[in-house]
Amino acid sequence: MGSNCGLREPDGLARLNWIADDLDSDTTETDASDPRVIDVTGLSMTMTAQGADHTVGNLPRCDCVDKILDHLDEKRVDRLVLCAAADSLGRCTFGRSVTSEPIDFRVNTLNDAFGPSLVSVPFVDIGKRTLHREQDADRAAGFSVSDDALPTFFSADALEPAYRTARFYAAEVDVSPTRWAS
Repeated sequence: MGSNCGLREPDGLARLNWIADDLDSDTTETDASDPRVIDVTGLSMTMTAQGADHTVGNLPRCDCVDKILDHLDEKRVDRLVLCAAADSLGRCTFGRSVTSEPIDFRVNTLNDAFGPSLVSVPFVDIGKRTLHREQDADRAAGFSVSDDALPTFFSADALEPAYRTARFYAAEVDVSPTRWAS
């Protein structure tokens, strides 16, 4: 819950958040993960079923205004691959897009916990393989590019105060040359 739920009183928001917590429901909402604000997030949301805000590789500080797809895609792919690797190993780190912890830190943490001998390059490969396998599984299950589309309201309803809408669609993102950063 947050700015988009229309509450003006902090106490009302706190009460609703307490109820949601009691029901074990996630209330995270932030404009920084809205694809109308951050185009890179929208690109990632059309490419993967990972969590829409923090695990998908959100880049809240990315200047997306008037940038073309290929430029934004370059920024998105590296983050998406690292997030896929971390998530597939049970290392989802909320706030990663803010702290941007180095790969070595992630690898060392996993080595300390589990004892494998991971190194940075295979860690990235784990992310790429995860994304390829996710796509293969989606296609085998009958999902197509049309299923990757963002909900219509992202492109139809402008988000205040910038009055922006999502600019990119699944079909054009699906054929992007840097889709998974081979």
